[in-house]
Amino acid sequence: MMNKYKNLLWILLLLLITSCKGSEQAGGQSSSLEKVPVKILISEVFSGIEGNNQADFVEIYNSGTTIADLNGYTLWYQLKDSSEEIILFQWTEETMVPPLGYYALIQADQLFPIQPDGNFNQPLVPSRGGLSLRKDSQVVDSLSWGSGPTAMIESHPALEMQPGLSLQRSPDGLSSGTGDTNDNGLDFSLNSTPSLMNTGSSVNHELADQLGLDISFPYQINPGEEFIVEFQIHNQTGKELNNLLLTIPLPDHIGLQENGAQFQQEDNLITTRISSINEGETFVGSIPLKAEFTFSGYVFRNVYLVAGNWALPAFAAPFYGKIGGGAIPISTARELIDKEVVVEGISTMYVGGFFAGSGAKFYVEDDSGGVQVYVSGAGNSLVVPLGSRVRVRGKIELYRDSIELIPSSEDLVEILEVGTRTASARPKLQPWKRSIPNQNISLDG
Repeated sequence: MMNKYKNLLWILLLLLITSCKGSEQAGGQSSSLEKVPVKILISEVFSGIEGNNQADFVEIYNSGTTIADLNGYTLWYQLKDSSEEIILFQWTEETMVPPLGYYALIQADQLFPIQPDGNFNQPLVPSRGGLSLRKDSQVVDSLSWGSGPTAMIESHPALEMQPGLSLQRSPDGLSSGTGDTNDNGLDFSLNSTPSLMNTGSSVNHELADQLGLDISFPYQINPGEEFIVEFQIHNQTGKELNNLLLTIPLPDHIGLQENGAQFQQEDNLITTRISSINEGETFVGSIPLKAEFTFSGYVFRNVYLVAGNWALPAFAAPFYGKIGGGAIPISTARELIDKEVVVEGISTMYVGGFFAGSGAKFYVEDDSGGVQVYVSGAGNSLVVPLGSRVRVRGKIELYRDSIELIPSSEDLVEILEVGTRTASARPKLQPWKRSIPNQNISLDG
C-alpha cells in the first residue's frame, strides 16, 4: 500500500514538472534582464581603407541594461604623448543609447552603409592614437593603439590598425561581461570585417529585434508643408504586449499638426500610447507633422518604443532630411538672414532699374511683400521682363541696411511666365524740367 502511494506521488510530481515546463515554453522566452548599471565603452575604432584614409569611425557601446544618456560626456583624441588633446565629440543635450546597444560616430562627409548618430572632423591615424571617453572630468573608458599616448593606455596598448581593419572588442565578450578587462591589448583585436552599429541597430542580446520599430520619414519636405509619417510596430516576442509608449523628439522647425490629438506634446517631445499589440501582429500608425516656412536640415533621433511587459526598448535609426525645394512667402524669407531660400513672385522693377555696377538688380513681389534681387556679374546677360512671374533661389543678406536676395548665379533666376513688357520696352528717364517765371531752366537728372 505504501509503494502504491509513493508511485502516485511520483506521477503527480512528474505531471507538475511537465506542466511547469510547458507553461514556460508557451510563454516564449523570458523577457527579463539581469540589472546591470550603465557603463559606456569604446567598442570599435576604424581608420579608413586603402585609398581613403578619411573613412574613420568610432563606435560606442552601452553595457548596461537600461537606456543611457550621453549628455555630459566628451570624447577626447590624442595622437601621441607630445601632441595636445583635442575634443573629438562632445554631447551637450539628451542623447540616448539603447541598453546593450550602440552609438555611431563617423568622419564628416564620409559615406557608410548606416546613418551615423554623430560626426567628427579629426582624421584618425592607423599607426597610433588614443581616445578617452570622459563624463565631466572623470575618465569612463580609454583606448590607445600602436605608439599612441601612454596616458590613454589601459595596461597595454592595442595593436596598430591596418587599412581596412578595425580594432574591436569581442561582441561575445561584451554580452558575457568579460569584454572590458581594463587592458587594451587583451580587450581589442584586429577585425577584418568592420561592422559599424548605430542606435537603431540590433542590440547585443538574444531578445534583440523581437520588438521592432520602423518609421518612414521623408527625405525632403517643402517649407510650410503638412505631411504624414507612418510607423510600424512588430511584435515577435511570443506574447501580447501591453501599455506601449512611443516617444518622438521633434527636430527644430518640425511641429505637430493641430489634428494630432492622439499625441501628447511637451516642448519638442511628443508621445503616444498603444494599449496592446497581439503576438505576431504588426501595428500601423501615423504622425501628422508640419514644417515651418524655412530652409533647413533636420535630424530625427532618440525615437524609441517601450512596452510595459517587455525588457528591451526598440529604437529607430537616426534619420537625416531637409526642408527645401518649395517657395516660401517673401515676408518670411526676408527674416531668414544668411539662409538660402526660394521665393516666387512678380518682377515689379526691370533689370537695370537700379544701379548695380556689373551686376543685375530687379525687384520681385508676392502677396506678402517684396525683395530686391542682386545677381553678381549678370548686368549684360540677365533679362527679366517687367511683370514676369519668376522663381529665385539665393541667400538672404543685409547690404547697407537693405535686405537683398542674392543668387550665386543667374541660372537660379527662373522665369515661370513671361511678362507683357520686354526689357527693350524699359521706360527711359527723362530730363526733369521746372519752370521759373521769366526763366527757362532745364535740369537733367
